[in-house]
Amino acid sequence: MYEYKKKGYLDMKKKHRVLLYVLLERRDIGTAYVLSELLEHMDCECYIAGSNSYCSKFVRMWNPNAIIFGTLSRLQTFSKIYPNAHLFYYPVEGGESYEFTNDKNLAEDQNYFNKLSGIYLWGQFSKDHILRRARELKHKSFLYGQESLLDEKCKIIGHPRLDFIRYYRNEV
Repeated sequence: MYEYKKKGYLDMKKKHRVLLYVLLERRDIGTAYVLSELLEHMDCECYIAGSNSYCSKFVRMWNPNAIIFGTLSRLQTFSKIYPNAHLFYYPVEGGESYEFTNDKNLAEDQNYFNKLSGIYLWGQFSKDHILRRARELKHKSFLYGQESLLDEKCKIIGHPRLDFIRYYRNEV
């Protein structure tokens, strides 16, 4: 079980409580840490939780305002446990080929899509995967012919691990 607690444990003076979910700690902790530092500079209180702690009693009572996560398989769980939280998705395994990406599944389920407050992708190719899937499904996809819906929620942010490297170089 892995938990990482930031300073300011339950400081209610902070405006927003942000839960940063890490699926694989070794891979994702660097990105989550840098993001937590940036969010704390924006007056947010952050908590980094792993697979064993994201739905713990403490986190439920803390009641995050926003959840940032990197795997679509947790979307349903987060929306049930924290119905009032804003959900933000960024793929931890971005850059995959069309055959292996999970991002394309966003074109298949409007309910899934509507639960997200924001989608942050590594590059235009990831966004193109979603649009390609919508074109394949045609009228079975709610995005078919309404690509502007994706434009409203989606931002291209680049590779999050490169941000970690830039942050590390500035701190050393």
